[in-house]
Amino acid sequence: MVPRAHRTVVSLTGLAAVVGGLVGCSSDPVALGAAGVTMAPSGDPVVMVAVCTGHVDAVTVWDSTAGGSARANQVWHAIRHLDGTVRLDLGHPGADWSRQRPARLRPAHTYVALPVQSGVDAEAAQVSFRARDLEQIRPGSVYVNPTPESSRLVRASSVSGFRDHICARGAGAR
Repeated sequence: MVPRAHRTVVSLTGLAAVVGGLVGCSSDPVALGAAGVTMAPSGDPVVMVAVCTGHVDAVTVWDSTAGGSARANQVWHAIRHLDGTVRLDLGHPGADWSRQRPARLRPAHTYVALPVQSGVDAEAAQVSFRARDLEQIRPGSVYVNPTPESSRLVRASSVSGFRDHICARGAGAR
């Protein structure tokens, strides 16, 4: 019979290996491009994705304020692989997305939108924003975070020039 202390160490070691493996899956993703945020004429926030390489087939919007940790809040899956300039209107997702329910955003919370290519370790640079700051955004302009650690938004380009602006600087660069 194996002593209880030894079984606990083995179990914890196995758990650490599983968790380490899961974390390792996303530690060095291939950059697909970058995400930004704009406003629709209706006043709904729109996640814009400049896809420079590959494609996007899902966007997760995380509520990073809830409990002080990021947790999945809402996920949209594309009905096909999307490339070029991808648009996800959080109020009216549109025909490219399987989920048609609008996003639920709380004014004082900070959200992170992360576009991914499922099945491979590829994601676009995320965009972080506070719901209450979205009213400052001018329709027709796309805003990004100046650094990955920032939730401050800065104007990157026009909607029509967003992909060219991002991809000319290198996939995922701002």
